[in-house]
This record gives sequence, C-alpha cells and structure tokens, in this order.
Amino acid sequence: MTYIKWRDSVGKRLKEYPEGQRQTILTIYADRYAHLRMGGLSEEDAVDMLGSPKRAAREIKREYIPLEKSDCPANMPEGTQANPLVRAVFSLGIIVLLSAMLALVLFLGAVPVALIGSGGYLLATTLIPVIAEGIPFAATTNFIAGCALAGGGIIILPFIIYICKAVVKSMRPLADMLNAAAKKKI
Repeated sequence: MTYIKWRDSVGKRLKEYPEGQRQTILTIYADRYAHLRMGGLSEEDAVDMLGSPKRAAREIKREYIPLEKSDCPANMPEGTQANPLVRAVFSLGIIVLLSAMLALVLFLGAVPVALIGSGGYLLATTLIPVIAEGIPFAATTNFIAGCALAGGGIIILPFIIYICKAVVKSMRPLADMLNAAAKKKI
C-alpha cells in the first residue's frame, strides 16, 4: 500500500474529528513516515511500520479526543481567537495564584521548624550550663518556654503537613487548567 492510500484510508476513519484537528494528526503521521523514509526504509516498509489504517485510526481515537469545531484553533474564524493581552493576563493570574499557594506552603512549613528550633535553643541554653558546669538549675522560665515552643512545634507539625498537602493538591486543577489553556491556545 502506498503512503497516500494509507493516509486517505486513515483520514476517512477519522470523520468525527474536525478538519483542522484531523489535518494536525495526519501531519504527525506524515512526519513519522518521513523519518522512517529518511532512515532508509522503502515506502512499503515505512507504511508497514505505521501499521494498518484501521489500527492507526484506533490508536488515534484512543489518544486524541475530538475537539468541537469551536474549540479547535485551526477551525476558529480569524477574529474569534483570544486576544494576546487576554492570554497574557490569564497566564499571569494563574502564575500569581500558584506563587501565592507556594509561598503559603513554605510559610506554613517554616512555622513548626521555627518553633522547634527556638524551643531547642532555649532548652540547650538552659540545660548545657546545668550539665556542663554544674550550675544549679535556676532558669526555669527559659526551660518552660523552650519546652512549650518545641512541644508546640511538634504538635502542630502534622496539622501543617496536612494543610500543605491540601494546598498542593488544590494546585493540581489549576495546573491542569493552565495546561489545557495552553493546548487550546486561548
């Protein structure tokens, strides 16, 4: 079978796809065919490597969801595509939102670390002179404050981890939306 016949046969099996999307998909396969030919394969061998038209169409239908005509940039009338300024503002808004969520995660993660660190410092400055130099244990305020800070940090750590996981999980739909917007080229 020649490549032209193969391409036409695959194209006929993709009637449910808008013309622009169908042409984009067939261009991908044309590139694959060209690479196979540049690799030294004959036309017949290259077409055999692409698989039967029926199998290729089945793989395409599994990999590519047909876009509605209005969703496919290739099928949109010239004046209906989104303004570059709108795209830039939308992208900037998503980036700012993702940055704010990341800052929140970093801030929340720093709180228990700071509490545990400062509590540990107070405990160390209280206990080291007592242990090393035999100084009587008189700094009970520092010791209590150190225990409270370190204990508070340890107690809130699981809650902070839970909140950070929830924030990161909530970023996923935004990232998917940005990815979809980039693919649609809004």
